[in-house]
Formats: sequence, structure tokens, C-alpha cells
Amino acid sequence: MKPLTEDYSDYNDDSIFLWNTIRTIPLKNVIKAFKCYKSHKILLFTATKILRWFAINRSSERYIVVCKERKTVQYLQSQLLDIALSVTGENDSKEKLNILDRFFHETNKKVLIGTKLVSEGYDIDTVRLILLVDFSPSTDVYLQACGRLRNDGVGLTIFSESTVVNHGLKDGFICKTIADFYRIKHDFIHHACYKNSVIIMK
Repeated sequence: MKPLTEDYSDYNDDSIFLWNTIRTIPLKNVIKAFKCYKSHKILLFTATKILRWFAINRSSERYIVVCKERKTVQYLQSQLLDIALSVTGENDSKEKLNILDRFFHETNKKVLIGTKLVSEGYDIDTVRLILLVDFSPSTDVYLQACGRLRNDGVGLTIFSESTVVNHGLKDGFICKTIADFYRIKHDFIHHACYKNSVIIMK
């Protein structure tokens, strides 16, 4: 029953009306899940296992993996050669277009792995999983990435404690940020941010 706009006040107490994206963004049918692993090695093993499971058990669907680092893209590609294609900033424009064209048309290639550039601009109806691997975007980038799920699906964010520490992520960590954005109850304690307990959603 909320209106489509919400009234906020800035530091000058000027009234600002914002579009109520919580009710209108195209992610209401997306299952959003977050999981932290003790080590990067376990994280990579788990990502590979998840993608293999989906490719075998849900063979008519497609999956997009967004990684923070190129070496993560390269590792996952090496583990999933038979079902995956990968693209990074190292590929020139012609190569990128060729890889994307292959992903669109080669039915045996179920997974597209890449850095941030694979999180935007692709409209493939059969994409049912967006897997963020050690990639901690801002809210708008997260929404854009999971917006690749045009109908429904899973937006799964997996990360390692070492990544959180090494990249100096702050209290605005994506799990808490997204939970706040959707006004979802936080019911999971994550101990990596600032080495303090930060409540985030499961």
C-alpha cells in the first residue's frame, strides 16, 4: 500500500522524493543468498561444484559468473572447460563479441565467466543463476548483475574471509547493504568485516 515515491530529507532538510525501487525493481522473483567460506581454496572448489551441479541437473538453463579478479576467472575456466566460456578485459572487442556470440548459440556452453563486464548488458531468457565469486559490488552494480535474471532465478554471492580482509571491505559490505535495501531481517552473523560481528542476511 506504499506510494511509488518516498520522501527523504537531506542535511538541509530539503524534501527529496525518490522512486520506490524496493517495490518496483525487477528482482522480486530472485532468490538472493550470501555465503562466506574460510578460505579462497574452499570458495573456488565450491563454485566449481555448484556450477557442475546446475549444468548437469538443469541442463536447459544458462549461468553467469562474475569474479573480482582475472585469475579467478582463469581458474574456474580451467575447471569447467567443457561447459564454460570466459571473457575479461584482456580480450579485445572482437574477441569479446565472438565469445558472447558463442555463449548465445553453443548449447553445450552453459556458463559465462568473467569480471564485472559480464554483469551488464546481456539479455538471455534462460539465465537462472548469477554467481558472484569474491565480487562485492555496490548496490546498483549488484542490482544490474542480478537483473540478468529476466524471469526468476538465484543471485548467489559467495566470498572468503581472506577476501574481505584483503580488500578492506567496510561495514557497507554487500550482504548487509542488500539486506538493508530490501528491508529484510538480518539473521546471520559475519565476523570478517572490520574483524567485528556484522549482522547480515543469510
